[in-house]
Amino acid sequence: MKKTSVYSFVFGILGTFVGTLPGYTLADMRITVPAASLSSVTGKASKQDLSVLSVQDQSGDDDRWNSYVEFYPSSDGYQGEFTFSLPDSYAEETISDITFFVNYRGPDRSEQRWYWQIKDFSTNRWVDLVDNQSAPSWEWTVISAYVNDHPDRFVDAGRTIKLRYATDDDHDDSDLDYVAVKVGSTPADDADDGSDDDANDTAHWQPTPGTSWQIQIMEDIDTSYNVNVYDIDLFDATEEVIDELHAQGKKVICYFSAGSFENWRPDADQYPESVKGESNGWSGEKWLDIRQIDILGKVIEPRLDDAREKGCDGVDPDNMDGYANTTGFPLTYQDQIAFNVWVAELAHSKGLSVGLKNDLDQIEDLVDHYDWAVNEQCVQYEECELLLPFIESNKAVFGIEYEGSPNDSCPVANEMGLDTLFKDIDLTAERIDCKNY
Repeated sequence: MKKTSVYSFVFGILGTFVGTLPGYTLADMRITVPAASLSSVTGKASKQDLSVLSVQDQSGDDDRWNSYVEFYPSSDGYQGEFTFSLPDSYAEETISDITFFVNYRGPDRSEQRWYWQIKDFSTNRWVDLVDNQSAPSWEWTVISAYVNDHPDRFVDAGRTIKLRYATDDDHDDSDLDYVAVKVGSTPADDADDGSDDDANDTAHWQPTPGTSWQIQIMEDIDTSYNVNVYDIDLFDATEEVIDELHAQGKKVICYFSAGSFENWRPDADQYPESVKGESNGWSGEKWLDIRQIDILGKVIEPRLDDAREKGCDGVDPDNMDGYANTTGFPLTYQDQIAFNVWVAELAHSKGLSVGLKNDLDQIEDLVDHYDWAVNEQCVQYEECELLLPFIESNKAVFGIEYEGSPNDSCPVANEMGLDTLFKDIDLTAERIDCKNY
């Protein structure tokens, strides 16, 4: 729950979000499909069996030759086409999204651009997907691209997906340790028919502007406040407290940090050193390499399961803007988008509402994926206008101010439709509600 710097970054690849290997399970059908074949059109690939690409087992400076495939450009570069075959059952499915994953090692983009394209069967053209922009030189890096803009156009009548791996020059070779696509779908009968009923299919709670709330992370929870919503710590909150709040007719949001490592949490030993970066300025915390979603998913998904089992109505994942901070990793705008979308979809798959914490410069890209927002100090830093997409979507913005005067700040928050509290930095029970000003 920290204030961080934010910077603008413009991107766009046909509605694609770039990040890392999701390990989630959504309510709809979702399967991971390994590459069925590879044909080199220009240049050549080493002779390892294609099955080595179905397992990601290289990281850092690992160099186990039999675990990856090497790609050799000719004088005209390299161009190879991967084919992925969906099971026959997908003939009756509507494709909802496609995520492409690769574990890449090779030159960084300043030395040589290696890139991936996906075949658009509706136009019979190859469309740019992602390249090695986020990869440091000759260090294994997991990259992915998420496609949800009419993804059915990338699946042909034979239920195959084609990806092209290419470079346009012969500066250096590259290696791939893992190549796969994850495909989400819904039964054709459940596809959106354009009716109003489809808008109400969601099972998760979505608070609207004007929802009163309290946030308390430290000390024993004071359940006496007459508010609609409590935001409390996922680990420290007991089921008894959650049950008590529910008995009072209150909703419960459960806080946890998704983008940072906290060394006091009971699952702290589940984080390998490879995902831990620089300190985020708080004792015992480090930024995480959000590109490694395959690893982080093994921690975050059980946390969401715990939230659901405890009875939390929603979750408040913190530290969702690492890309705008000094994390120790070369995180990009797209890496953050991919991670944040993944967290939201995973929470929704568990029937949990989910809020976007801070991350102001990405709100335009994320507002449709999140049910509400939590923001710290937007009045103090004169940033509240960036939160208006949530208000305009009839989604609550829960604001927190730590400094300044309620007499000065609360009218600003109230005018914009924010539900803002003045709190101490430790987030104990004490509060001043801007609605009283």
